[in-house]
Amino acid sequence: MLALLRERERYAVELVEVLRERGLIAGEGERA
Repeated sequence: MLALLRERERYAVELVEVLRERGLIAGEGERA
């Protein structure tokens, strides 16, 4: 169970990184 939660957490972090790279969301300090 704990391993599954870790997998989801890592997936979420990677997804956020991809969105930042594509400019779909603002990174820290980039909000206008």
